This record gives sequence, structure tokens and C-alpha cells, in this order.
Amino acid sequence: MLPRPEERNAGGVCRLMIVMRTAIVFVVAVLSSAPAWAQKTDVVTLANGDRNTGDIDELDRGRLSLDTDDAGMISFEWDKVATVESARLFEVITSDGRHLLGSLGPSTARSMLVTTATGTITVSMSEVTRIHPIGTSFWARLEGSIDAGFTYTQSSEIAQLNLNSEIIFRRPSFLVQLTTSDTLVRQRDEEGRDDRGSVDLTYVRDIGQKWFWAGVGRFESNESLGLSLRSQLGGWLGTRLVDSNRGRFEIGGGAVYNFEHGIDTEPTRNIEGLLGLRIRPGSCGN
Repeated sequence: MLPRPEERNAGGVCRLMIVMRTAIVFVVAVLSSAPAWAQKTDVVTLANGDRNTGDIDELDRGRLSLDTDDAGMISFEWDKVATVESARLFEVITSDGRHLLGSLGPSTARSMLVTTATGTITVSMSEVTRIHPIGTSFWARLEGSIDAGFTYTQSSEIAQLNLNSEIIFRRPSFLVQLTTSDTLVRQRDEEGRDDRGSVDLTYVRDIGQKWFWAGVGRFESNESLGLSLRSQLGGWLGTRLVDSNRGRFEIGGGAVYNFEHGIDTEPTRNIEGLLGLRIRPGSCGN
């Protein structure tokens, strides 16, 4: 028996989604293969006098991550760090909402000397809530990760492939994040397929010192649920009521447009209002 036209169309949409997600995963793999052998020259000095050399990855929620040659990625509680030095460009965000872009020069204990295009600014480290490296070229501003897994159960003859990837493009005051997730399942007979996956795109931009807005898009398919394609597009406006090393508290609202196309059902459309909050506790109490 030949499949019905709507089943053929749904299958084509699912296959197209799989191809798109696989292409994105391949791009992430290429980006993640950037040379890791470049010399690491950032210096983090602790309050006890220990000096650690590597690449500063980020400061978030009271923990500073440092990528070292010998020990890999290590982290320090921010209130245990005396000074940080780096010739690279960083976005430094303070508790009062300032965004500073510059290199990190030598300074006295528990202070940071940020050298910007217009001069140098000294900031107390207790006021610094986030630090992110900002590359000088398009490719240097990309961050990527990918993981994959494959399992096969001989007794049930089920094979499963999992692919997950993430790309982040960061600039001062905004970032773009692309995330994909795929699960491909195959059994001996074609009836045993269970392909599902999603693509998420997020754009976040700061407005002033405390406010931000975000645009979000999500595309999802799930054959086991009879879902050919679910598309969601929306916007979000929020404010950071608390932004310190003790934690972050954000609240906001917006709306999202939903379009859902099932394999055996008529397409549906609706608009939903959103209201939410996010609490992210920190790790230190300086």
C-alpha cells in the first residue's frame, strides 16, 4: 500500500529537518577543531600567591574558569582571586550594569585594570559579575561544542544515534546561540523508526544597564508523537533585578507564535503570552 500524500509530505519534512541539523552539527565540528595549541598567556593570581597560567574562559556566578595546558579546565571562587592579567579582549560586566571592553592589565590585589579604546578603568573585583572573552575576528568570536553517542542492542536489534551541538557568537552587549539535538533510532523493520530532534536559535541583547530583550526560535520534529514539524517564534523583554556573584534574578514577559503540523492531523496555529523568572544562585559571597 502506498503512503498517503500527507504522510509522504510529513516524512519529507522530517528528513529535511534531519539534514539541516546534521549540517549544523558538521559546522560545529569544524569550528570546534580550531587550533588548541596556541600559547596560553593569561595569568590568574590567587590570594595565597599561587600563579596559574592558561586561557580565561569566563567568570559567571562567582566562579572563574581557566583552561590550562596541564590540568585542563579548572575553576576558582572569585573571592579567592587576587588579580587577573590578559592581553586578549574581554567583555567585563559589573553589578551596576556597565559593559567594559578591553584587555586586563596588572593591578593591585582585588582590583582589575581594564584597558579600553578610550583609556584605562580600575574596577573593584567585588563589583565584577561576568567576564567573557571577545575575539577580534568573526571566527574568533565563535564558541562551539559537539557530542555524539551510538548504542546497539543485539537482542532487540535497535540502533540509536545521539547528536548534540551548540554554537555561540558573542559580541559586547549581545550574543547569538544555536543549539541542536538529534536522536535517530532504527530497528530491523522500518516501523521501528523513532527520529526526533530540535533546533533552537536565541538572540539576547542588553538594553541599558539592567534591561534586556531576546528573540527566540525553535523547530522540532518527533515521529513517535506524530509530530512532523513544530515551529515557535517569539520575543521576550526582561530585567535583571539582581546581578551579582551571589546570584542572578531575572524577570520578564513576552509572546510566542506556535505553528504545529502533525502527520495525521490538520495544522494548528496559536499565540501564547509568556511570563517567567529565572534564578541562578552564585557560588561565592563577596
